[in-house]
Amino acid sequence: MGRINTYLKDHMKSLLQMNWIVILVYFGPTLVVGQNQDSLWQTLHGELTEQQKVRTYQELFYSYIGYNPDSALLCAHRAFDLSNQLDDDDLHGRSLQIMGHAYYRSRHFDSTKLILLRESIPFYTSTGQFSDVAASYRNLAAVGEKLGQPDTSLIYLDKCLEVLKAHPDTNIMGQVYLSQGFAYRTKGFYELSIQALLKSLRIFEALQNSKRLGYVTQNLGITYGQANRMEQAIKYTEKSIEHSKEVNNLRAVAQSLNNLGLQYKHIENISKASASHHRSIPICKKTNQPTVLLNNYFNLGKLYYESEQLDSSLYYFNLVQDMANDMEINFYRSANLRTRALISLRQNQPSAASRFLQRAEQIPVQFVDPQENIEAFEELAEITESLGQHEKSLNYWQRANVIIDSVYLLKRDQQIEELNLIYQTEKKDAEIALLNKNAEVDAAKRRGLLFGMGALALAALAIIYSLFHRKRKQKEILLKEKEVETEKRKNAEQELEFKKKELTAKVLQLAHKNEFLQSLQGEVSQLRSSIDDSVSATSRRISRMIQHDSSEDDEWNQFAKEFSSIHQGFIDRLVEKHGQFSKNELRLIALLKMNLSSKDIANTLRISADGIKKARYRLRKKLGLESNVDLQGYILSF
Repeated sequence: MGRINTYLKDHMKSLLQMNWIVILVYFGPTLVVGQNQDSLWQTLHGELTEQQKVRTYQELFYSYIGYNPDSALLCAHRAFDLSNQLDDDDLHGRSLQIMGHAYYRSRHFDSTKLILLRESIPFYTSTGQFSDVAASYRNLAAVGEKLGQPDTSLIYLDKCLEVLKAHPDTNIMGQVYLSQGFAYRTKGFYELSIQALLKSLRIFEALQNSKRLGYVTQNLGITYGQANRMEQAIKYTEKSIEHSKEVNNLRAVAQSLNNLGLQYKHIENISKASASHHRSIPICKKTNQPTVLLNNYFNLGKLYYESEQLDSSLYYFNLVQDMANDMEINFYRSANLRTRALISLRQNQPSAASRFLQRAEQIPVQFVDPQENIEAFEELAEITESLGQHEKSLNYWQRANVIIDSVYLLKRDQQIEELNLIYQTEKKDAEIALLNKNAEVDAAKRRGLLFGMGALALAALAIIYSLFHRKRKQKEILLKEKEVETEKRKNAEQELEFKKKELTAKVLQLAHKNEFLQSLQGEVSQLRSSIDDSVSATSRRISRMIQHDSSEDDEWNQFAKEFSSIHQGFIDRLVEKHGQFSKNELRLIALLKMNLSSKDIANTLRISADGIKKARYRLRKKLGLESNVDLQGYILSF
């Protein structure tokens, strides 16, 4: 009889003492709610068969698992020991499952201690329990997910899909695609993540599983948001709230409302962003989710700060400060201090800003998310620049740019890897389809040959049938060639999008450099007024060096070439409709077409905010736009 190997049997007691866990979340029986545990324990002292004892321990496991994982693990272990001695595969398989679930509820993961889960696969295979084989692979993938190992998770998910192709289980397949979506998003493969999550969505919609639908749509909202596709992000996040409410999953509702607030902020809908966070806060308190509550406070503080509502911003950052200190979360502590320093500067309180800065600098900028590190260094650079600490400000800008460059290279590599994976996947699917078609043709030929040996009439029919298949195959090949051409066009569009992002990054770097050089030029101008001739002469040389470094013609010529290659024919169409433009007008039009902010445009063109307003006014007048027509919207749609 297939059983867990001798090693596992002899060492189960020691394994029980080790606080390691594995995930086995797919088990059938319903939890025993309100079961009289004393009665069950008393039953064990009566006259029971070994099978009845195993089932009683399993019932006790279900009665404990919701609130007492240690007792649940004890009952699961006893059920496993007894079932390991019986010739009952179903009973033993169920004992395996509840043992794994008991470890899972203990919340301790250790990738080196997965013997139980790995050894259960041969047992389930030998006993023909293929749904449990698939579930075991999926659970191994979940361990990789919990340990932050998406590649390991994807390997086990592929194995699970291989089992499910031969032995379908719709519910597990939905879970597999859901896990695939999470793993791909962890790797930064957003397109693959979306494809997997949409497959999971279709499955759980067919099963009408609102609980799973809430989780899938929540993940779709997050993935679309990270892919900067906010319309879809908001759509699926709102759906996740609806599904979670249907099953009274208030924890998920609070999380999705917080996500929705960030997504509305991204599209600058401040009122809806604020409303979403305010709806999330009382639910966080009710469901005891301090981390989500803290994140809501932080997001509201940033939202009000960026919309110039400084008193409201200070109120929420005071709440952030208290919670972050209690929970000892450095990111929120640092962000709170930096923002309070910025608020103090806006309130013309440099001494207070300096105090907040000193406290913020004592917290290392070593956060998990690279974007959080970039934001931290940029804010520190802004604060120190405003306080006249120019050398320190330059150092912070440089550190931010180092991370920006590394993130840019990482994203580029991720995009290349994802495109290659998509290509390989589609190529493999095409090869499998072609092999299947070839197999069908070969089978048709063999059938025709056999029929031909029996009768001439049947042989003639077989020939006609074969010709028909060949013609259909040719049509399918032509269709496949069209699909390849479509894929090439899609890849070309993705490459164009990549070039747009690369050009935008270059322009923003130029804007930051010009902003810094303008600030440095001001400092040099002050040096010129020095009575010391040597200092004055030196300042003039530095000024000339800055002006030489700020020479724009070569940079703009290169920019014009790259812009024209991306937005082919745009300038020609604009000139055809509105006439010729000056060099400065063309530069402003190009930056507006790239959807840059007014601040970044001003820094790039090295003019003031008022200068930008005047330039935009003159351009609007030249284009003949009415006052109710948005200038940037007009250029973006042209």
